[in-house]
Amino acid sequence: GNGRLSKRIGINTDSISQFDSKTMTKYLLMSLDLLQNDGLRLENAEIIEVVSHNNMNADSLFADGVDHLLVCRISHYDCEACANYALERAIEFMNNNEVSFRMVVFGNYETDLALKIYGNNHSTCDGLTYYRVEDINIPIDSHGNPYYFLINKDLIVSDVFTPEKMHAEQTGMYFEVIKNKWH
Repeated sequence: GNGRLSKRIGINTDSISQFDSKTMTKYLLMSLDLLQNDGLRLENAEIIEVVSHNNMNADSLFADGVDHLLVCRISHYDCEACANYALERAIEFMNNNEVSFRMVVFGNYETDLALKIYGNNHSTCDGLTYYRVEDINIPIDSHGNPYYFLINKDLIVSDVFTPEKMHAEQTGMYFEVIKNKWH
């Protein structure tokens, strides 16, 4: 039966039974997000257009010897409380930890001014920059929730995660993982 299969593949069914089906479904969807998005490459043209619009070049995203960027992806389509939570948790993490990467926000907002106003209503961290990016060519971007990911100088996506206020401990674990992985 199912008990033998779960033992054979190393699943602890006791810990799984503590979660309701909604939580379990969310966990499985987050795992799928990682599988579908990790290792994908952002299109250079999109990023170059964005940074050019901000009077920068793509190399300046990784200035000062930074090898990775933590991207907080938010949108005016997201629920405001969800976007606020994602942004504030990331800023709090960056302010309270010494890490080798910088944080940027890729915001899907109708105008630069709308994104600037949104950013001005929040705290900040060292080097935080906001960029208006309408579409990102990775599957998770169509889900309609704020999310985090890291990109390297080759614009390869890794460590995709969707934060949720109801599961704050998972968000904390995500930040611990990336801090240890990319120190």
